[in-house]
Amino acid sequence: MKQRLELLRGTAITLGGQRRAALAEMRQSLAAIRQLSDTLAQLRQQSSSDPRKIRDRGALALADRYALSLRELEVALLLAEGRTNVEIAAAVKVSTHTARHHTQHVLGKIGVRSRTRAAALISDFFREQSG
Repeated sequence: MKQRLELLRGTAITLGGQRRAALAEMRQSLAAIRQLSDTLAQLRQQSSSDPRKIRDRGALALADRYALSLRELEVALLLAEGRTNVEIAAAVKVSTHTARHHTQHVLGKIGVRSRTRAAALISDFFREQSG
């Protein structure tokens, strides 16, 4: 009985450590998402499509690394937020059909097949840039 209680105690301690690690990773992901949201807000505020006016170097680095146009960069940041094509279309003021094409181009340029993987890759990119 005592051995079983010790085993359960050890398991509980291990799970507690894993929980703390998972929470720390979630906090990092949330910070990356907040940074992406701030970057997207800056992009939306800009009235011109002149890339020299984009102040966020991380966004420019993302665009440079994957050869994204400004529109594709905006779509990539929306994808990283988990937005659907309908939400992307509304945000960038295009049809859902066009939003889908932009999304496909972004996925192709960054070399992934799923929106989820794209979001993770973009979040990781920004985490690397800030760290």
